[in-house]
Amino acid sequence: MNFTLHYVFAGIMFSVVVFLCFAILQMKKEKNLLKVQNQLLKEDNQLINSQFENVVTELSSKMLQLANIQDIIERIKKQFTDNPENNVHLESIEFKTFFKNIDSQINSRYWDDFYERYDELHNDFLKKITNSYPELTVAEIKLCALIRLNLSSKEICALTNRSLRTVENIRYRIRKKMKVDRNIGLSQYILSI
Repeated sequence: MNFTLHYVFAGIMFSVVVFLCFAILQMKKEKNLLKVQNQLLKEDNQLINSQFENVVTELSSKMLQLANIQDIIERIKKQFTDNPENNVHLESIEFKTFFKNIDSQINSRYWDDFYERYDELHNDFLKKITNSYPELTVAEIKLCALIRLNLSSKEICALTNRSLRTVENIRYRIRKKMKVDRNIGLSQYILSI
């Protein structure tokens, strides 16, 4: 019987060793699987970051296109107004209406595209701000979007074709409507939304 007990004990020990070997192999497989999954996650993150950078680049490009088109229109207006022969036409309603229509068509087309891309990029910021602050005007919402891009007031002036004083007045109205404390910068507050 001692002999049989010895075989049983050896069999149990062998089973434990085989079980431990399989457990170790399984753990190594799971460890390798985790490494592969981590590598795939890193690659996915790199791809997402690359796509994000592409969207940011595209958005910036659209904004620059808008600014360039507005600059061209301003130069055309200036050339037209600087010509003394055109002084008679400058006061006409048709002339003023013509340039106003050009401005509004360019602005609405590019700004609509800008808003669509902007919301995709900034987690529906424009929808959030519109819902949170329904008293904001379209111009104020546009300015909030530009502030969130960390643009300076001068850059905003160039993009929106407004004077610095006008931009500062709109900033003041936004601050007032949002009830932003004077100790907190408007840019900082808008970035936190």
